[in-house]
Amino acid sequence: MTEFVEIKINLSAMGWEDRFPGAKVYIDDQLIFDKIISNTEQIDWTGKLVDGEHKIIVEMYNKHEGDTVISDDNNIVNDVVLNIDNVIIDEVELGSLVWSASTYYPSGEDSPESLNNCVNLGWNGSWELPFSAPTYLWLLDNL
Repeated sequence: MTEFVEIKINLSAMGWEDRFPGAKVYIDDQLIFDKIISNTEQIDWTGKLVDGEHKIIVEMYNKHEGDTVISDDNNIVNDVVLNIDNVIIDEVELGSLVWSASTYYPSGEDSPESLNNCVNLGWNGSWELPFSAPTYLWLLDNL
């Protein structure tokens, strides 16, 4: 079986001067958005999904060496960060599920292999939120 699913993803960024993160957004392996984020963005996608497991993937890119500035007393003065503010599936806000059901896979020499409970992406890498269709059953089981 297949169903039409409506997904909205709200992103924002922290940056400085001309330094801002890029975001690519995928539904499974389908690229639906690719842009440098300097303000807030809402990504809207509607499409058919077959019953079974799926993923929303947000890939942060465009962070470079020197984009994080740390003061002498070890406080971050400037940084480049991509924030996943909200995800809405079929008009249902996922709320804390965006945070608790996702995994972030940062890439970089000083980054951990993965982070749970993270929606503020400070390294280039991929954030993944698994879900399943039919979405109403997944929402009932997880909210």
